[in-house]
Amino acid sequence: MKSFFDTNVLVYLFDADSPEKRRKARALFQKHAEAGDILLSTQVLQEFYVAVTRKLARPLDAAAAAEAGPVSRNCRWCRSTARSSSPPFTAAATASFRSGMP
Repeated sequence: MKSFFDTNVLVYLFDADSPEKRRKARALFQKHAEAGDILLSTQVLQEFYVAVTRKLARPLDAAAAAEAGPVSRNCRWCRSTARSSSPPFTAAATASFRSGMP
């Protein structure tokens, strides 16, 4: 059975200020990654990029957030309604730049 991971679970993988949630998210992600049954959407990855670079108390810099992308290597992609050929992190960074947000 496939498991769809929400943005919040991915964000907690990198949230140093929530150690218990981080531990649980890592255990859950590891379990499902080993089974090869994780589903992620492009939207979730875009939301992840924005959250970890702007919303965490100690946000990741853009390079570190982009490196977190390999977290999706063991995942299948869900269809997205987005009409972009850009990778999710590139699209999120471009959207941020265009909107004038830091």
